[in-house]
Amino acid sequence: MNRSATSQRWGALDRLHRHVDTRIEKQLYEELGVTTREYRALITLSQPVIPPQHHIRAVAKATGLSASATSRLLTRLHKRGMITVGTGRDRRTLDIQLTAKAHGLIRIGAPVLERSTAAAIASLDRSETDPYLLRFLEGW
Repeated sequence: MNRSATSQRWGALDRLHRHVDTRIEKQLYEELGVTTREYRALITLSQPVIPPQHHIRAVAKATGLSASATSRLLTRLHKRGMITVGTGRDRRTLDIQLTAKAHGLIRIGAPVLERSTAAAIASLDRSETDPYLLRFLEGW
């Protein structure tokens, strides 16, 4: 079967993403005890919003999860003492506050994320990686 150039490019991007994401996930979990999606959710929740309430959809979009999976993720973060959750003004919003524990994790997590991302990109097999994607990732 002959794949189109578009599907070939998508396949290359998908393989690259999975490789990098897997390495980042492993490092974040080993060093911080959180998954990539949990860390992204905390970063999203740390951004100021007016009014200070969050729509599940916004957190879901930032993490690439469905609304129900995001709700489960938020429950895990709550049980682990990373967030407090209150009722928002309506049924679509939650009053979510990061705890000091979450703020500390975000602070120490930023260099871990940067380091693990750079290491994952550096570990790519240059002979098997699209040169345009490599140039993009390396900031050329």
